Amino acid sequence: MDMQIPYVFAGLFTVILVGVIVESLIFSTIEAKTIRRWGMQSS
Repeated sequence: MDMQIPYVFAGLFTVILVGVIVESLIFSTIEAKTIRRWGMQSS
């Protein structure tokens, strides 16, 4: 049971890392296009 704790943390950090990458690459691009399309400026 105790041997699986490092794997749990490794999986947790992997999910966090993938989430941050997706947020920065995909959602920031969509947000910039939406702001441009609506004629708004980012603050």
